[in-house]
Amino acid sequence: MRGEGEATFRELVEARLKGLSLKGILGLSYHDGERMVHNPPRGLLDISEINMPNRDVRLLTKGFKSLGIPIDSVETSRGCTQGCKFCSINLMYGRRFRKFPLERVISDIQDAEAHGAGSIFFPDDNITLDPKRLERLCEAIVDAGLTHLRYKTQASASGIASSKRLVDKMGPGRL
Repeated sequence: MRGEGEATFRELVEARLKGLSLKGILGLSYHDGERMVHNPPRGLLDISEINMPNRDVRLLTKGFKSLGIPIDSVETSRGCTQGCKFCSINLMYGRRFRKFPLERVISDIQDAEAHGAGSIFFPDDNITLDPKRLERLCEAIVDAGLTHLRYKTQASASGIASSKRLVDKMGPGRL
């Protein structure tokens, strides 16, 4: 699968279950005998149509831990507008930055906790691209009473350092 896989994977599974050709599945590359077939790319998904994960259907429900604490992932955004030469994100999303509504993010955190998570990892491509939004996310976490969870992310230090308010909101005692 190339690009965002949600729709492509769903169509692949449906095609395999029904014995259909893989030819029309956008964003799919596959072997056809000795040759490699690359179907046309799939456009970016409408962020409002990407469902939260259905944690009730997971086959593996235990064993994912960080520092001994059960962990789950919650995505708050996709993409990045920067053009860093070392990064492949632009190949997937172009220079686009799409944000999930903060209400959805809080619901996803609550759902992860309800499924046993004591720690949350934000796997966003560049969560610090919009420091004011990240500040609002920190405030929403506090307002929702979710500060007892531990939070982790991979982030640009320059993005965090660009806002003292953000550093204060992310600091000990807040999150």
